[in-house]
Formats: sequence, C-alpha cells, structure tokens
Amino acid sequence: MARLAHFLSIGNALLVAAASALLTQHSRLHQGATARVAAFNRAYDDAIRSGDNARVLALWTRDGVSLLPGQAALRGREALATFLAGVQAQAAGWKVITQTSTCHDIEVHGSWATEWCETHQVAARPAGQPNWEGWGKMALILRMSHGHWRIQQEMWNQAPPPPTAKQP
Repeated sequence: MARLAHFLSIGNALLVAAASALLTQHSRLHQGATARVAAFNRAYDDAIRSGDNARVLALWTRDGVSLLPGQAALRGREALATFLAGVQAQAAGWKVITQTSTCHDIEVHGSWATEWCETHQVAARPAGQPNWEGWGKMALILRMSHGHWRIQQEMWNQAPPPPTAKQP
C-alpha cells in the first residue's frame, strides 16, 4: 500500500509538472501571437501615415470587408482601393501627421485574431488651414495569410474626443 501511495504521489507530481509546462508553453505562444498582432497594428498606423494606398491595401485580405457608417459594405481590395482613392481626391494636399491606434482585448485563435481599437488622427491641411483632428473606434477581425496578419473585416465609427483632449 505504501508503494502504491508513493507511486501515485510521483504520478501526481509528474502530472502537475507536465500541466505547468503546457500552460507555460501556451502562455508563451499566446504572448508571441499577440505581439505579432501588435506589430501588425504598428504597421497599420505607419501605412496610414505614409499616405500610400498600396501599402494600406497590402494589410487587407483579398476579400476583406470594411463596414463604415452610412455606407454600403466595401467588399474586396478593389472596392477598398476605389474608396481610398476617393478619400485622397477629396483631401488633396492633406498630410496625415499623426495616426495612433490603442488596441484592446487582443484574442488569437489559430489563424484568426480579434481586437478593438481607439484611433486618433491629425492631418495637416494645405494653405495654412488649421489641422484636422479626429478620433474613432474600430473592431478588427484579422486572418493569418501567407505568414502575415491581414484585415478580414473592419468596422469603424467616429468617437468623441477623450475628456483630456484639447478642444479647438
């Protein structure tokens, strides 16, 4: 009986050690996955600041969908490219000088990830006009494609400035 108890206690210790190792490995994998999503978010902000539509579109899957307020769904890179070209035409001479996304609740499940972000953008207007400043909220569904996170679905809407923001 003493041998059985000893054997069971060794077995339990091995089981606890294995479970602990698996949890540690899972935690490291999750941290690595969320770090890659955070790197995607930095690349997104950099692409928006660059004003290069091709660079922005490269962050989307081919069949990505953007859901913007008051508009039909933009489906696929071609529709997104048309939309972005229209925005650039309307804002001729503008230059994005600030683009930041503060993202929350990053969840990674295999080749899919979700998050929501608070965005802040400042654009310099031409001819000495005052800068434009805006805030937004967006929900993102990302899909791993060819080793890189890409936007599969995005829903964006305007947000009020935070209480600490300077009002014009």
